[in-house]
Amino acid sequence: MPVQVTDGAGRTRRYGYDAHGNLLWEQDPLGRSTQYQYNPEGRVTRVTDALEKIKHLGWGLAFRTQPERHSLYSSLGPPS
Repeated sequence: MPVQVTDGAGRTRRYGYDAHGNLLWEQDPLGRSTQYQYNPEGRVTRVTDALEKIKHLGWGLAFRTQPERHSLYSSLGPPS
């Protein structure tokens, strides 16, 4: 598994892995990082991008990702 890759223009991407070979983080040439978290089965469950935006992934019985569900709440409670 590569720990860094440099393209023809000299831009380098860096990668970090855990002991199981799961990608834990990647850093783009500008130093922005994306981080990954896994469940015990080794499937990605959370991705945090460089802007600290978090995406949660769920897994169904057929080992397919389940769609994210979002709900907006206000001070008046859940939408009707």
